[in-house]
Amino acid sequence: MAHYRPADTDDEKPVMGADEVDHVEIWWQDMDDLDDVDDVDDVDDHRGESSNSSRATSLSAQPMLPKRRSRSLPLVSRHRSRRLRRTSQCIFIAFLAIMAVIFATLVGMSISSNRRLEFLASRRPSAPPAWLKFPLLQRYHGGLRNRVPRLENVPEYPVHGVREHNISESAGSGGRDMPTKSQAYDPYPDYKSREYLSEHYPVEDCMAMASNSSLGSTIPAVRAYAGVTRGFPENVIGSYDVVGVQDDVCFERYGRYGPYGLGYEMRRGGTGSSLHGDREDIDVIWAEHGPADFRDVQWADLQQRCLDANANRFQRLPEGPKPCRSPWRCEDDRTGDNADGQSGVPAEAPGTDVRGSRPATNSSTTASSRKRLPRTAFVLRTWTGFVYTTEAVLFLRSLVTELSLLSGGEYTVHFLVHVKDDNAPIWADADVYEQTLRTALPEEFWDMATLWTERQMGLIYGGLEETFFRGLPVTGAYRAQFMPLQWFAQQHPEYASFWHWEMDARYTGHYYRLLDRVTAWARQQPRKGLWERNARFYMPRLHGSWEDFSRTVQAQTEAAALSSSSSPSSSSSMDATSTAANARWPWKKPIDRPVWGPKKPVGDVDFDETFDVVPPTSYDEDHHQWGVGEEADLITFNPLFDPVDTQWLLREDVHGYNNNNNNNNNNNNNNNNNNNKNNKNSSNSGSIGSSSGSTTRPGTVPLRASIGTVSRLSARLLSAMHDANARQRRHLSTEMFAASVALHHGYKAVAVPHAVYVDRAWPLGRLAATFNGGRNGASGGAPSSVFGPREHSFTGSTWYYNAQFAGRLYRAWLGLRADGLAGDEGVDEVDGLDGVDDVGSSASSSSASSSFSESSSSSSSSSSSSSSSWQPHNPPPTTSSRRRRGERSEGRKRPVEGRMCLPGMLLHPIKDVGLNVEA
Repeated sequence: MAHYRPADTDDEKPVMGADEVDHVEIWWQDMDDLDDVDDVDDVDDHRGESSNSSRATSLSAQPMLPKRRSRSLPLVSRHRSRRLRRTSQCIFIAFLAIMAVIFATLVGMSISSNRRLEFLASRRPSAPPAWLKFPLLQRYHGGLRNRVPRLENVPEYPVHGVREHNISESAGSGGRDMPTKSQAYDPYPDYKSREYLSEHYPVEDCMAMASNSSLGSTIPAVRAYAGVTRGFPENVIGSYDVVGVQDDVCFERYGRYGPYGLGYEMRRGGTGSSLHGDREDIDVIWAEHGPADFRDVQWADLQQRCLDANANRFQRLPEGPKPCRSPWRCEDDRTGDNADGQSGVPAEAPGTDVRGSRPATNSSTTASSRKRLPRTAFVLRTWTGFVYTTEAVLFLRSLVTELSLLSGGEYTVHFLVHVKDDNAPIWADADVYEQTLRTALPEEFWDMATLWTERQMGLIYGGLEETFFRGLPVTGAYRAQFMPLQWFAQQHPEYASFWHWEMDARYTGHYYRLLDRVTAWARQQPRKGLWERNARFYMPRLHGSWEDFSRTVQAQTEAAALSSSSSPSSSSSMDATSTAANARWPWKKPIDRPVWGPKKPVGDVDFDETFDVVPPTSYDEDHHQWGVGEEADLITFNPLFDPVDTQWLLREDVHGYNNNNNNNNNNNNNNNNNNNKNNKNSSNSGSIGSSSGSTTRPGTVPLRASIGTVSRLSARLLSAMHDANARQRRHLSTEMFAASVALHHGYKAVAVPHAVYVDRAWPLGRLAATFNGGRNGASGGAPSSVFGPREHSFTGSTWYYNAQFAGRLYRAWLGLRADGLAGDEGVDEVDGLDGVDDVGSSASSSSASSSFSESSSSSSSSSSSSSSSWQPHNPPPTTSSRRRRGERSEGRKRPVEGRMCLPGMLLHPIKDVGLNVEA
């Protein structure tokens, strides 16, 4: 029988043995890590292992099977397990986060894409220009064997009111009555005639001297063929007859460039190019004198000899410092220096304009009072890194020969070389200067070059506000192309005028003939209505004769003046020099009044009138007499349009004018402001992009522009431009500067209506509406002007910075594959060939350009605002490209008619023409 045993009292507490103490310690350790124990019941094992405990149960109460004894894990293993579990949790959370980000990104991209598709779907795609639908002309590529007299030619375009016959079918019937041989082309006056010698000094033959110099032989004459190729299209813009350029002859490549090395081997002094293919009738080129050997030619030496021999023909050099091409070449730079430093030119006869625009005329001129001619510089703008291809060298040789040597020194060819590395120490080291010069030009032209840098222009024309218009410096080559020419003119007072020519401009005819006729025609233009005629493209088929065109322009100008009205106070905005026009139309807008005399910026009290030319009579009293016989200060080959209110890209690059009307000051360029009162507000931008729009209201500037920089500038115009930049610190974009300065000071500016061709059959009415789509029938002065987003209309023309047709036509003329036609070297058929790629199809539609390019350059439809965003990148599809796309080729193949023969054409731009050269 069990007996009840009372609980132990405090005085009789049992004492635990050593084994029990150890079990208690182990138990407490295991309680700290219950998660690591396999079974909770294991805890009881620790509790029941003390046999000395008064509360221990009897053995009969223990389980029959012993329980598995739990071991406590080591401390290191427990920590490792804990880290693995936490790492797994972090990885899982990161994975979820990444998936959430990816999902959110995909959702966002989907939403954005849907919105963009909805936006694009809501926009109407811009249509291509309408002129792409006009048919391509085919008869530009006619050959020598199919020539007809010009007056008998039935041009493919424009159509003369009746449907023309198939010109291709009559290819074999042409040219039977035409001379089969080419003839020497001589555009020069008869220097030996009694008539010439009665008015001018004798001309020494420079070709005879060339045969005894580095050239070693006489250069053969350029040769031409009578007539034009059958069906050759007419030029729809400009006129040969009006300007006086001969158009009843045509030139092929060997007759044009054969005298300068084309078509014979390098071992004989040629270029080694065009040695194969159609060479019919080319031996006559070298029959008289043989091919010239150009291997050791030095053109600067030939020009110097020619000028020395003919120094008596030219006006006396004014007194002044000797011109220098560089800091290291001042002693021998002056052409024809003699002991008294007068360039070998005798004292000037009385009545002769020394540096004016033309020699003094006298109706009673005798042999004892002959005319002395003004000298002209022909300046080529080039740069370091320019690649002088074989074709470029032929072009340069033709310029020197035709303008300088064969004219008895009337022109002197120079190179203005832009050194693009501003850090090159060409101004500190003569050796560096010479080395830079020699790497910039072929050896035969070394001594004709003058180097310049943009940093140098920044020093000469310091103080101009630096606005970085379109991200370009104000004295850079793009925004200020005339700056180096202005500086060059200051260094060369011996020249009365300066032709500024671009390296990508070509003329298929004779250069002397072109420049002589252009200069003579500009000289005879009257001042009345001149600026208004300059602003339009002359189209003989629509405008009739030049006299009819002049009357039409005058009627448009006066009608615009009578139809427009403004407040009576607007007449006070006219400048004082327009008093005559103001009296006739006192209530009309200044923009509608004809230009008569200087047209200076309105309200510009600091404007320097020192250079102004004032009309001798009022506008009404003049009967188209003022200006006749006066040399033009500016001659351009594109219209002189009003850029105000157009969308032309550079119309707002106007700075430094009307400073007295503005309070916007910027001290970024104030180093010399205290020394020049005219720069008291040098920060004024003079931007015309205001809401006023009119060019003669206060705060605006009357402007004119001509796209491209191929032009002739007089010495006094360049002096006025130099003064505007250097002293008055005013600036205009390159293509506005010369024309606007001439407008401000009343100088004579003439836009020459030279012949321009198009590659498509434009309807004449559409052509006129496109190119003369500006204000009052002019080419500018309105948002509808062709100058701006609609400039793509020039793509298929022969003269504009983006005229792709010019390059393709020139390449085809040289016998290269172009315009969908194969070259004529060993090819039996030249139309519709498969697999023929277009050469030159990637011609850039930029000038800056310069050319310009840059123009670098926007495009848009000329006929519809709906296509204003279209921009061409490639020429229209050719026959070969249509074949590759499986389209039907229009027209039929025609047999070879011989080498292409073109009349004298101005072509621009011509870039990177590569001729095959055999050593």
